[in-house]
Amino acid sequence: MKNLLFNFLKESYEEDLTALLEQVGDEVADVFLAAKKVYDSVVLANILSIKDKNTKAPLSAAMIERYQNHQEELAELKQFFSKQLWSKKHIKNSLMMLKRWVCWIH
Repeated sequence: MKNLLFNFLKESYEEDLTALLEQVGDEVADVFLAAKKVYDSVVLANILSIKDKNTKAPLSAAMIERYQNHQEELAELKQFFSKQLWSKKHIKNSLMMLKRWVCWIH
């Protein structure tokens, strides 16, 4: 029996499932369909997990919350890189000045 890597996220999920069921038989198809439903439910629950439980539009609120989190994380990332780039630039300039000083002394 050929080993199959099975992933619910893959675009080829349906084809992979069909190939697997051809090998093991259709008797276990219900198990895979149930597992896919559970997986989809968990993914949806994660998407809809929001702080404001009183909202009338949970999907919209979840997407707004995700966007705001993304903005905050992006700002932190930009700040980190700007500090790192500044320090590398500063070090490079300092080394260049040190080299000039050494050349001037000699």
